Amino acid sequence: MSLALCQAYRVQWEDYEVGGKFYNQYKEITRSGEIAKWKKKYADGGCGKDPALEKCLNKEYYIQNLQNTIFIQNQQNNTREASAWTQVLAEETKKFNDLGCNAKIQESKSVVVKEKLDKFTAFDKERVEAESKYQANKKIFIGVSVILVAVALVVVIKSE
Repeated sequence: MSLALCQAYRVQWEDYEVGGKFYNQYKEITRSGEIAKWKKKYADGGCGKDPALEKCLNKEYYIQNLQNTIFIQNQQNNTREASAWTQVLAEETKKFNDLGCNAKIQESKSVVVKEKLDKFTAFDKERVEAESKYQANKKIFIGVSVILVAVALVVVIKSE
């Protein structure tokens, strides 16, 4: 499961638990078992290994959405709306930077790139080795064929 999806599940159940923005509906949601389902999906998806990274990815996604909103508001000449969203963007960007999210996200991306690079390096090595074995077998086959033809020629010439 992607880290962004992990954070989405986490936000769902955190919004309803103590202090969450939907705490008033907490008892009703708890009775229906929804929170337990969300927590199970969160745990089963391999989430929770790095909650700080999940939070950073969620903030990054939110900042991108804010930037898109500001762009759209500017395109529609809603400068008041755009300036209001710009203030929100500045606050969220500050929170993002204060959490050290850039470094966390870059580290996560480098780990993913390294894993993929290692995987494809192994595939490439296998491919090259397979080609090398094919080329070696081909050379052996041609060499043996040449020797057999030469021996057959010598036998034919000696028998005449």
